[in-house]
Amino acid sequence: MFIYQWWLQTTVIVVNYSGRPFTQSLNENTKLKRMMMFMFAVATCLIFDVNEDVRTFLELVPFPNLEF
Repeated sequence: MFIYQWWLQTTVIVVNYSGRPFTQSLNENTKLKRMMMFMFAVATCLIFDVNEDVRTFLELVPFPNLEF
């Protein structure tokens, strides 16, 4: 649930970002753009279990078997 909520919240921020005329567009706001890409990359790595150290640090439990 943690990863799902994190992915969903990041998606909501990207979709609801208004951009022009009130703020910078997403292409101009490089800090936000890079942070969103970083968050999606980390969430993707957690979903596909790329690094076991990160999974143990966040206390995530792997699926019991492939059929699950």
